[in-house]
Amino acid sequence: MLGADVVELSYIYEGYVYAQAEGEDEIYLPANSVLVEVHDRLHRVYCPEHYKEANCIFRVPLTQLQSGGLVLPRSLTLDGPDNPISLYFRQMVTQFAAAPNSPATTALLFQLLGEISAAACEQHLKKTLGGELHVRKAKKYVAEHLHMPLQAMDVAAALDISASHPSRLFRRNTGMTLIGYINRLRMERVEKLILLHSMDIRSAGEQVGLYDPAYVSRLFKRIMGYCITDLRQSHILHGN
Repeated sequence: MLGADVVELSYIYEGYVYAQAEGEDEIYLPANSVLVEVHDRLHRVYCPEHYKEANCIFRVPLTQLQSGGLVLPRSLTLDGPDNPISLYFRQMVTQFAAAPNSPATTALLFQLLGEISAAACEQHLKKTLGGELHVRKAKKYVAEHLHMPLQAMDVAAALDISASHPSRLFRRNTGMTLIGYINRLRMERVEKLILLHSMDIRSAGEQVGLYDPAYVSRLFKRIMGYCITDLRQSHILHGN
């Protein structure tokens, strides 16, 4: 087992590999990817076919990395073979082969780690903002089409993204699935229609794209925590 002060960087030039750290899920790395390891556990890298990589092991105190404010991802996929990180990596390999323990090598290493950190932060920001934008658009679409028998695939088609993407985004940004969000919105609308417009269950359900009164009743109780009959009785008791 390597010590926690060891930083290993790998750059995949051609082909692709799979990497897996002890206790973590396997990750896929295509060409133009960087694998970053700050070792405190075993890991393995393997490939199903020929590939090329540059691999160096640098011993850097972990405190130096932490004090430098670096954000080091487990892996990072880059755009194109001539990106700055790829060029820095080639310089790093040459410098490391010539003088592995020199101040120039250490300086170049931290320059490379800084580039990796900046790219990782930028990708994370784009992913986060993109996710939030999709969630806002999905909420708007659901609100405008709540009268229809909506499914997750309908929202995905409207946003022009894969069918499984909206639910993942919703869970990550709101803590609930897209269908869970749609159904809660439906039941809140049903509650208002019954209380404010004196609709029966069938009519209220049809207003939110549900045409089975028994299902609406069960769904209402599961989501709201009380049944529609209790809702009406409470409404009467309070003189509303």
